[in-house]
Amino acid sequence: MAELLSFTRALPTELFALRIALEDGRITARVDSTRYPDLTDIQMDTQLSRQFMMALDRVGIQRWERSHVDPFGPGGEVWTLTYRRPGEPDVVVEGDRAHPDNWEEFLKVVDMLVPQSTPRPIDLITLAVSRDVTVLDGEGHPLTQPYEQLLTIRRHPGSVTVTRTEAGDHAYTLRLKLKRAVGHFLDSCALMFRRQLWMPSADATGAASFKLTVRRRGQPEDVWSGVYARNVLPPEWPVFMERFREFLGFYANPGEMFDEDAYGHGARPGELIYLTVHVGKLNRALSYRTEDDTIRSGDRVLVPLGQENHPVEGRVASVGYYTPDEVPWPLDETKMVLRVMRGENKKDTPEAD
Repeated sequence: MAELLSFTRALPTELFALRIALEDGRITARVDSTRYPDLTDIQMDTQLSRQFMMALDRVGIQRWERSHVDPFGPGGEVWTLTYRRPGEPDVVVEGDRAHPDNWEEFLKVVDMLVPQSTPRPIDLITLAVSRDVTVLDGEGHPLTQPYEQLLTIRRHPGSVTVTRTEAGDHAYTLRLKLKRAVGHFLDSCALMFRRQLWMPSADATGAASFKLTVRRRGQPEDVWSGVYARNVLPPEWPVFMERFREFLGFYANPGEMFDEDAYGHGARPGELIYLTVHVGKLNRALSYRTEDDTIRSGDRVLVPLGQENHPVEGRVASVGYYTPDEVPWPLDETKMVLRVMRGENKKDTPEAD
């Protein structure tokens, strides 16, 4: 079995590089991909590592010819595969718009780490987003009620349905039948939503939750669920939402679940949360840090100001997520937010000049 393997692939719409090492029977992989920019390191347990290596052996890459070239081939794909067997020198296999006969079989093995094989067409996408909202009853008392939005996109019969339901029974439904346009839209999403082995988790009190279902032709449904946040949703989510807003923008406003403010929050592992806070009567914009992942734009916060760090009130203008190498202001020069001021009386808190 291969001791070390690297695979690079350049397509007109994607750059991909995968390096695999095997140590003590466990696979560790490093990924650089324009399609999955947030996926970098992968570790597989002993059982999955064994399954991967056995599947790779069945492909028989050691029997591939060293060069596969077709100057008139479609797609413009260029790829390189380098592998090493114990006690032997590296073997390099290259391709330019051409592939071995069992290329798709090889890509399905790579799929065990990062999806690469040609996906089947998507026939159905459903997205349900739900949260609790607080309203006042007839006597002015707060009342918590469920609120849900449901999106359904079906290739057959070519329909888009968006339903908003309040208090469990009051519903508004938008139905569009756009057979050819829906088919083209789902085809444009074919490379998205391919199942991955890792699934980050998040928890935020009072946050919206979601359930995403994707059905491909002849395959079981794939389902994602959790908090409706960027560190839980599939990595292609912003691209999908942008395409859908453009697609549906000619017809109607489908609702808040398509607004980035609804799903664009949530720190991923290793990210730091930076806030832009407007402070004082002149609304000076200052950077602060926080570990409170529930803070949103518009929240009132108490922050330290000046050399003596007087606590003053500010208003959050934006929330950003950065790795330590990408922070907009040096870590050792960025002060921490003291607390969120939800429900506090404004006149009881100090304000900067």
